[in-house]
Amino acid sequence: MLKHLLIIILFSVLAINNSNAQWTACGSGLDNSPSDMVVFNNELIVCNTDSAGGIGVNQLAKWNGTSWSAFGGSGPDVGGIKTMIVYNNNLVVAGYFAAMDGYPANCIAMWNGTSWDSLGGGLNGIVYSMTIFNGDLIVGGNFYYAGGVNADKVARWNGTSWSAMDAGFDAPVNALAVYNSELYAGGIFIRSVPDTMYYIAKWNGTDWDALGNDELNGEVYTLETYNGSLYAGGDFDYDSVNYIGYWNGTVWKGCDGGTNDWVYDLAVYGGELYVGGYFDALYNGATANYIARWNGSAWAQCGSGMNDEVDCFELYNGKLYASGYFDNADGIPARYIAGWEVPSAIDENYSDELVSVFPNPSDGKINFNLASSVPVAFEIFNSLGEKVFTSATIKNNSSVDLSALPSGIYFAQLSSKDSQAWKKIVIQ
Repeated sequence: MLKHLLIIILFSVLAINNSNAQWTACGSGLDNSPSDMVVFNNELIVCNTDSAGGIGVNQLAKWNGTSWSAFGGSGPDVGGIKTMIVYNNNLVVAGYFAAMDGYPANCIAMWNGTSWDSLGGGLNGIVYSMTIFNGDLIVGGNFYYAGGVNADKVARWNGTSWSAMDAGFDAPVNALAVYNSELYAGGIFIRSVPDTMYYIAKWNGTDWDALGNDELNGEVYTLETYNGSLYAGGDFDYDSVNYIGYWNGTVWKGCDGGTNDWVYDLAVYGGELYVGGYFDALYNGATANYIARWNGSAWAQCGSGMNDEVDCFELYNGKLYASGYFDNADGIPARYIAGWEVPSAIDENYSDELVSVFPNPSDGKINFNLASSVPVAFEIFNSLGEKVFTSATIKNNSSVDLSALPSGIYFAQLSSKDSQAWKKIVIQ
């Protein structure tokens, strides 16, 4: 199938200039910190707020990039939404409630376009996290029944019925993620009967396993994949793994000492890992007010940060949105939500003078004409931060074949001995 590659790569001056990055408010904001955000029908959906942009909403609101409006369906009659996901092109919300907009739904519901549907009788306790694994919806939280089936803290929905995942866990599951095609769970648990596994576990297809003998010593709040590793954030301070660390397949490794307090959420944006939480500094002493970014080897700030904790992230329309209990982002009034954008500082007309890429559109087989004769190392990362392509060097009049990559958004890293640069690539 024909794939169109839209790419402008400039090495001599290419850079995503983070000094030009900026926070922007989302209208007049919200009246509470959203517990989660998700993109659905090309709009940013937020939950756990009763007012958005001055408009009354019942826990669910949508942002189209310029204005707020109420979501088509009203929220829970009593209780709250904790987590959301898009599953089989439908919006699924979960948390602690017995009905959505008058429709019976125990702690989980799916929007059918006009009303809410229950998922097989739902669950008997709060849901904190959801992910999709092998086509099934996996939910984690603090429950022990799913659709009448005994399912302790974690359960699987296949589209028609619920099932348990072995013995589950002895305490709540806060986070779920897929890494290297395997399912991981993080939380406050220390056991999956009869085995001991501290705060994080991997599903082997029939039961849960510990991650070797290297264990965290505190609660896991969030999981994310970046640069080929599984990252965890939470309330732990294990050796040099302070509140954030990554699993390299054998041991846990720290991120230059980590942060000085809890990490609540992680997200990949522009080739970097963004970290939000309750910290106000990095372990190395640098100031980082509730948010920071990690490039795999060093930390950087996001402006002057926020004036209170950051709880969750979501990518939408080229921006990274952060929400939390702040009302100020880098000196800009922003009630409980703000958008962060890293614009390219490149003059594209000038870029065209230094590099040309052809054919464009293409089937993924592209050629480069560079004004400079300096060889450039070239790597491609997907939106999860996983490396998906490496070329030893790119020279003038060289070519690269990216036709094996599926359609999507990627990030090109170009490096020489003196500098490193990033650029977004879109394959359609």
